[in-house]
Amino acid sequence: MRRISRRTFLKTASVSAAGAALWKGAPRLMANPLGLPVGLQLYSVRDLLPKDYEGTLRQLGAIGYREVEARAFSVIAPAK
Repeated sequence: MRRISRRTFLKTASVSAAGAALWKGAPRLMANPLGLPVGLQLYSVRDLLPKDYEGTLRQLGAIGYREVEARAFSVIAPAK
C-alpha cells in the first residue's frame, strides 16, 4: 500500500475543497433535483412501527416526508 505524506494530503484536500466551492454545477447536487417528493423506506423506522404505527407516520409527515415505501408489515390488520 502506498503511503501519502501529510503535505500531499493537505495539498490535495485544499485543491478539492476550493474546486468544490467554485464549481458552478453545485445546484445539480440538490437532494430533490426533479421536484419529486422525497420519500423514506419504512424499514428505517421498523422498531417504532409496532409500538405506534399511525403516530410514527404522523411524525414522519411532520418532518417533511410525503412518500413512504413499505414492505409487508404485520403491524396493522387489513381492512375488510
